[in-house]
Amino acid sequence: SRSKTVNDMDEPQVYRKFVEERLQKDFAEVHESRARVEESISQYERLASQLELLQRGSGQQQQQQQQPREMMVDVGANFYVEAEAEDLSRVLVNVGLGFHLEMGWDEAAAFVPRKLAQRRALLADLMRTEAAVKATTQMMLHGLSQLQELDQCGKGATARSPL
Repeated sequence: SRSKTVNDMDEPQVYRKFVEERLQKDFAEVHESRARVEESISQYERLASQLELLQRGSGQQQQQQQQPREMMVDVGANFYVEAEAEDLSRVLVNVGLGFHLEMGWDEAAAFVPRKLAQRRALLADLMRTEAAVKATTQMMLHGLSQLQELDQCGKGATARSPL
């Protein structure tokens, strides 16, 4: 029992194999990348809104005595723990590639819109790629069905003898 080579397979099998082994894999990879980028956009949008709230409340906070602030902190995989922050004047911001920078509120507020624009541009590219892979897959599947119909018509014509 040897495995079939491309020469041993008929034309529809070659195309079907390409769809299954290449295009569907490509689509899944692009779809996963898109989901990760969408999640990072969501996180940066949350950071932007939290920074805005902190900046609005900073005038009131400065008038009051600087006291530690209790909050829930995401430690990964949407798992939150209670934490106490003594100094809210600086925040850690994920700048990409696993690096985090400590920034003041103004620095972070200036950084986040630029990062959001970059992530949204990447998302648009991924969405175009995803649509192209999906269209190619659909075109290949349509071509396969037409090949199979032609194959069936050809077999039916040879099976029927005019005499």
